[in-house]
Amino acid sequence: MRKLLICVLLVGALGYVGSCSKKKSNDKVTVTPSEGITIIAKVNGEPVFASEVERMVEKMFQQARFKFRGQLSAKDSAAIRQNAFDWSIAQKLLEQEATRQHIEVSDVEIQQVLARLRQQFASDQEFEDALAQDNSSVEKLRQNIKLDLQLQKLLTTEVKKRITPVSQQEALEYYRANLQYFKEPEKVHVRHIFFKVDKNATPTKRTKVRKKAEQVLQLARSGEDFAELAQKYSEDPSASNGGDLGFFARGDMVKPFDETVFQLEVGEISDLVETSHGYHIIKLEEKKKAGTQSFQQVAESIKNYLLQQKQAKAAGSYIEQLKEQANIEYLPESRIFTQGTEILPAKP
Repeated sequence: MRKLLICVLLVGALGYVGSCSKKKSNDKVTVTPSEGITIIAKVNGEPVFASEVERMVEKMFQQARFKFRGQLSAKDSAAIRQNAFDWSIAQKLLEQEATRQHIEVSDVEIQQVLARLRQQFASDQEFEDALAQDNSSVEKLRQNIKLDLQLQKLLTTEVKKRITPVSQQEALEYYRANLQYFKEPEKVHVRHIFFKVDKNATPTKRTKVRKKAEQVLQLARSGEDFAELAQKYSEDPSASNGGDLGFFARGDMVKPFDETVFQLEVGEISDLVETSHGYHIIKLEEKKKAGTQSFQQVAESIKNYLLQQKQAKAAGSYIEQLKEQANIEYLPESRIFTQGTEILPAKP
């Protein structure tokens, strides 16, 4: 069962919100939260509860594990807890500002987001089960969606006031200063016909599969259409596409496959290649030499990247401005999220 995860909109804010914390001590402090509801900070008199931050921590952990495909270090875990705390403070400020500016969200907008979330599940029952597993409900979810949309609208409006479009010159300067990021290795475009052999296959079974593969190899070398042979005989998912694996670089495939394909000439068909998965017949379709992408090829992606950087910086500056104008009281209990961070008193 998948667990329903409602990501914070504009989650890119997590990085720059984290940069706003005021670290002045390396002392590690461990504070055990009290029983029941624990208030860890107050933002203009409104409480921030430990339970709210813990939910944010859990969401960030899930996102980070998915993104980095593995376990997180202790340093990463501490940074996530700090970011969750910082974002919770920032979110409270943004909520207050959205209320002050009377930012409205329509039922239609909420329903559109809700519908997209529902589509991620096989049935309404699975969707409701996931909500229950997340200790939520459709009504709570609607409230969260409304709040997220309000914050998104607020940040979008405020960021637009603070940035200018990325110019062609800005993009070109970035390209020239970062040519190493636009280098491409030699690549090959291949098709293959795959004959699967289980790891525990008997010698007799392995010989039988090999003989079949040799027969198909003869057909391919006799001039029969390689793509049609792949569609007919290959046991790889690429069979439906004529065995087309697209372009890949040296080292992207298992060693025997990799070593063979980079020795072929365009149009050449390999001998049988044995890997831990089975037997392959490989045809080289194209070769691309190593080189550097032109500015024209990457200009739009550079502009999008630079725009995101401007947006993140502007949003961070806006949130910092809200912090400076606010009365924020960090209570001692907040150290369960901010070890090594100075606890600042409320403004007079």
